[in-house]
Amino acid sequence: MNGELTATSGSRPVLKNVPSFSELGTTPPVSVSSFELLTSAQCEEIASRYHRSGLAIVQAAAGVSSEKSLLVLAGKLGLGDPFVPPVYAGSASIGQVGLSRMSVSAGPGGESPHPSFQTTNKQDTHTDGTLQRIGEVKTSALLCLGAAASGGETFFFNSAGAYAKLAGEDPAAARALLMPDVLVRSANMPGIDASVSGPAFSILDEGLVTRFSLSSTDTWHVSDDATGTDLLRGIRFLLDLRLQESECYWETVLEPGQAVIFANDRISHGRKSYENTPGSPREILRGLFTKRPEPGGAR
Repeated sequence: MNGELTATSGSRPVLKNVPSFSELGTTPPVSVSSFELLTSAQCEEIASRYHRSGLAIVQAAAGVSSEKSLLVLAGKLGLGDPFVPPVYAGSASIGQVGLSRMSVSAGPGGESPHPSFQTTNKQDTHTDGTLQRIGEVKTSALLCLGAAASGGETFFFNSAGAYAKLAGEDPAAARALLMPDVLVRSANMPGIDASVSGPAFSILDEGLVTRFSLSSTDTWHVSDDATGTDLLRGIRFLLDLRLQESECYWETVLEPGQAVIFANDRISHGRKSYENTPGSPREILRGLFTKRPEPGGAR
């Protein structure tokens, strides 16, 4: 259940485990010889960055060429096995080991089992696994096997950080985003008719979590009363921080051999449109996990 916005002084609420993007752009990726040879110290650094900034980028010098590479990295970090949302059960968009391959060449016969995975179009701001309970999919991991010829920037929006700013300035708008049915997510896979209503943010024992999304499959339920007015004000506040590319926004171009591990329930993400090199498409592996990286790696 959602907690309440509480304060220690004035109207500033206390929200736990809110990441900050202040270090991004000035800190180079964690460089490793290979994921298989990750040390405890390197796992500690990756986990520390994840918890401070909401994400960590790891650069492997060699040996990154398959799904095994991402599974090894996840295992080293204590993430466990990939989580496959029930809506994907039996879908061609998920491989046998539970990972998704995002590339225009991934669909059998040129078809797209998942419309968002096999396209060069932009992907709007979203969180993964939004048909699940809020906070269930804690971590997403992306591994770049091939880069685009141009474009394809992966961007991150610190939605938890933006919400914390909103809560300090406009508590009523922040409370409206906690309402249990304000954000409706609909599946966009062919033949799947599923939708889930839920809050955009929730305050759990472990801290603030989110499913904040602005994609074409997300619908905001705005009531025609004062709460609806508060909600619109909150959405506008967050949207402004996103569109202004503020301190809550950061983007990067993933390079081959780079993986990004991020807190899916604390920050939102997306991707800009891109163009491929003929015969060498952009290719990204994605895994979803219900655990977070453990300091020192897997126990």
